[in-house]
Amino acid sequence: MNGMACKNPAMVQASDFAFSGLHIPGNTSDAMGFRVTLVSMTQIPGLNTLGICLHQKLTLYHIG
Repeated sequence: MNGMACKNPAMVQASDFAFSGLHIPGNTSDAMGFRVTLVSMTQIPGLNTLGICLHQKLTLYHIG
């Protein structure tokens, strides 16, 4: 489907379905005031062939 081979089911681990980077805030000091963090099968191998991609949008609102 996406060119990535499926992992042998006997070798699958819980860590194949986890990503710990979304808790790290991005730099929101640009003109738009937001940062998007994309997560794909490169970071979460368990997403392979499922057609799933995750994202986190962090927005800093300037008031005043």
